[in-house]
Amino acid sequence: MFVLAFFAGIYADITMGSELFCDHMVLQREKPVRVWGAAANGEQVTVSINGNTGSSTASNGEWEVMLDAMSAGGPYEMTVEGNNTLTFSDVMVGEVIFGGGQSNMVVYMGHQDLASTYSQAAQAANYPRIRLSQHSWRPWVPSTGSPASNGYETLRDKKWHVCTPDNAMAFSALLFYVAKKLHEELNVPVGVIDRGVSAKSLPPFLPALDETMLYENALMDFWQWRLDTGLPEGIDNPPGPNSWSQDGGLYSNVETVLPYTMRAIVWWQGENEMSEYQHNEYRYRYPALISAWRRVANQGVLPFIGITEPNGGGWESQPWYCPDPPWEGDTLPYADVHYPHRGALMYEAFLLSVAIPNVYMASALGLGGGSHPGRKEERAERVANTIFEKIFGQNIISEPPLYDSYSIEQGNRVRIKYRGNTANGLYAEGSEVKGFCINSETDSTFVYAQAQIDGPDVLVWNDNIADPKAVRYGWTGRILECATLCNSSGLQAYPFRTDVEPLPTDSTATIAGAGRTREKFSMHGGSRLVPRKNAAVYDLRGRVISLDKKAFSTAEKYPTGIYFIPYNNRECRIFVAQ
Repeated sequence: MFVLAFFAGIYADITMGSELFCDHMVLQREKPVRVWGAAANGEQVTVSINGNTGSSTASNGEWEVMLDAMSAGGPYEMTVEGNNTLTFSDVMVGEVIFGGGQSNMVVYMGHQDLASTYSQAAQAANYPRIRLSQHSWRPWVPSTGSPASNGYETLRDKKWHVCTPDNAMAFSALLFYVAKKLHEELNVPVGVIDRGVSAKSLPPFLPALDETMLYENALMDFWQWRLDTGLPEGIDNPPGPNSWSQDGGLYSNVETVLPYTMRAIVWWQGENEMSEYQHNEYRYRYPALISAWRRVANQGVLPFIGITEPNGGGWESQPWYCPDPPWEGDTLPYADVHYPHRGALMYEAFLLSVAIPNVYMASALGLGGGSHPGRKEERAERVANTIFEKIFGQNIISEPPLYDSYSIEQGNRVRIKYRGNTANGLYAEGSEVKGFCINSETDSTFVYAQAQIDGPDVLVWNDNIADPKAVRYGWTGRILECATLCNSSGLQAYPFRTDVEPLPTDSTATIAGAGRTREKFSMHGGSRLVPRKNAAVYDLRGRVISLDKKAFSTAEKYPTGIYFIPYNNRECRIFVAQ
């Protein structure tokens, strides 16, 4: 069931199943709270806190107690009684947020890149109702005697610690500010858990292949296409069959944390996947991570918030060409045509995930790029606003304008429509709406386009194009300089392209080539799939669901879940059975 610290049946004493059960812990409010551990078979275990008591009998060396939901409060004392008694003091009940990812999730307040900006805030961080827990291994270890050294040594045990100036200096800047914002807005205790590790790709955060992960066959289809056509210079060989099992301790590091009752997961990762090719893999690796972590957490459709800024490697600092209007006749630079902006491709990969229930994106557009960008407080505020709107139902707009559909009118005008209330109060930074480009039915070359805000829509055109075919926004050049469209929350619109299938809004999708309509399917990344000959459909465990495209029919029943299919001999597409 869960990975436990000790094998029960060998030791008579009860033990706890996670390092998070300790003094100063924060338990999630308003949800049944899971407490678990190990004990001898048949041992009766009772958990009590502030009059809330639950019991269970150990079986197969494990025990689990579900405490009734509690209101925010504390400090309390919690006892766990069996053959022995464990007592935990200074226990709070409030909001619990889990953070995972790579260096931008990890980088701490006292780090050399941030200390000049955040050391003053950290030194004022006496928040007895905010609790911090971090990974035992940290990058950029503070040197002995540095302002963050004491906090680093204290926090590395992965347990809960009260937020003090020393602890704050050694803790994730992003999660510190998320906790501060939630604490101030909700007036409840807040616990934040950092289990990020720098310079890591997504796969090491996944379970082993034979547990829950998509088998490599689907990925290898894509890489085989690359091998057949010749890998560009600088691209490594395709991953081997065991490449997703390179745990390195990362998945085992989160496995004992995910079952801990929490409000939401925040994920900031993707810099390592910044290439023209890996975005295709990220399209299904990211949903696979969400599914795998939710399965281990066993807390239903746990809210998952991705911070969509995979702009690492200094990519935003490249000297891209972005002329002032008028743009008539200007074609895009060669590099823009042949190498779409890496950030745009990754934003598109992230955007596919929002069709999964309770998956959201916290935008970081407009807050600077680079491998380790600053302005962590503003990024944390956007994460917090996503929580306020999507989880607590506050009347705010936490999402930027999200592309929905387009139509052609007035001859050569293309009307761009955005989703829901994300386009409330559209405006352009500066005097012009910039960032759009367009091509025609007779010429596939994209040229810069003029644009005009029309209520919640945007009209796009180029006077030299009478037969527009496709529109792209923020797709080329430097997004932060060339894309100026914002909504009333001051959030810059996400990049998009109309020449791929938009995410559908209904539950019916037609599978081209199969000649049938599959009911109750939402297709990620496009509803018109063209399966390869003898294409296989895979589930998250890598099991082949169907070997023949003819298997798609309204009579066939798929269990609810996420599935994958090779697409057009080069990409994998995702679909969800609901």
